[in-house]
Parts: sequence; C-alpha cells; structure tokens
Amino acid sequence: MGAESTQGQPVLSTAGSHHVVLSATDRTLIKRLYLADGETTVIWKEFLGPAGPSRRRREHAILLRLTGLPGMGRLARWTHPDAELLADEDERTLAYAIAAHEIDLAGVPRPAHRLARIVAGMHARGVVHKDLNTTNILVDDDGRPVVVDFDSCSLFTEDQAAFGTLREIEGTLHCLPPEQTGPGRPGRVGRHGRRGAAGAAPPGSPAAGRAAGRADRVALVAARGPRPEHCAGP
Repeated sequence: MGAESTQGQPVLSTAGSHHVVLSATDRTLIKRLYLADGETTVIWKEFLGPAGPSRRRREHAILLRLTGLPGMGRLARWTHPDAELLADEDERTLAYAIAAHEIDLAGVPRPAHRLARIVAGMHARGVVHKDLNTTNILVDDDGRPVVVDFDSCSLFTEDQAAFGTLREIEGTLHCLPPEQTGPGRPGRVGRHGRRGAAGAAPPGSPAAGRAAGRADRVALVAARGPRPEHCAGP
C-alpha cells in the first residue's frame, strides 16, 4: 500500500482514501483515515506549529519505549512524512463515554483500577504522561481503557523540576503528576494513577467533586508559587 521508508516501514499512500476529522486544535490535527481498500482505517495525527516536529519525535520515541505495554496507543505499520500514523482500534474517548452515560457510578471501580495499573506500568518504564485526562483516554466496548497522546510526555530521568510559572506548563494543570507541581516527596507519584482514575467518575458524583476540588487546590498552589520545603503539605 506504499513505498518503503528509510526506517523499513512502508510509506502510506493516501490515494483513493477519505477521512473524518476527529479533533483540530492549534497544536494537532487528528483524523480517521479510511484507506482505498474500503476496510482499513488508521489514525492520522499531524503536529502543527513551530514545535510540531519536536513534539512528533517525542511522541514517536515514547510510543517505541512503551511498545508491548497493555493499555497504550500503538504505532501503525505505516509511516508518512506529514503525520504520525497510529493504529485505529475504533475506540471512543472516555469523555464521550461519560457524556453518553455509558459509564455510571457503579461501573467506575473496574475501569479506574485498570487505568491505575496502566499508569503504574507507564511509570515503571520511566514515562510521565503530564496530560492524562478524559479526552486522551480511550475505552472499548468492554470498558477497557487505552492511554493516547504522548507528545507532552517526559521521562523521570530528564524532568524532575517543578514549573516556575503557569506559562511554563505543557499539559493540563490538574492532570499533571505531583512531581511536576511542587516539591517531590516519597509516595506522591503513586497517587497520580488514582487521581487520573478519579477523573473518570461521572459528573455530579462524589468522586468527581473531590477530583475537581483537588484540581482547584493545585491551581491555587501554582498561582502562589512553591512553598518552603518545611511547610509543604502531602
């Protein structure tokens, strides 16, 4: 379906294909591409802006690092010079599933537990997502979550410092792991999985209210600036 690339992957030919736009921002254009055979689909993720090429390289490297880990987005078997190509599992976002009332309060514990295990596996490979929210968590018909969108990720070995101002944040504030929002303390990283899982709670539920309250507190702390280590809370 295409010529051979320098990396050994075939270059995807888009001749005869059509697409549906899934998401469009000033940072990315994401489309579902329907190939000419009428059966195969692939996710086309185009990185926009001056930092687009570096963000694409970052996502590609992270996806290679996470290869084989359950619950992670996957690279497609093709490549293309204009976009990153991702495997299309025909899943929907967690945000859509919640809005469509596909997940009720009684059904939250199982996907929340699965998501916490996925995040733990990602952390075990040294990756910090930094933007884990309901729009980049996909779910299948059985409620199994898949984490996507890794262009804001960092590695534990290269990014241990907290941000200095709100303008330095890359990602979603209330979805950042604790080591990115203030002085690190042992045990705080493990809470990130539970925080991300709590974000899956249906709107109006007690869990959703608690998650929103935590997000507000993080924003307040960020606005005030880092506190001295001797008075830092948990």
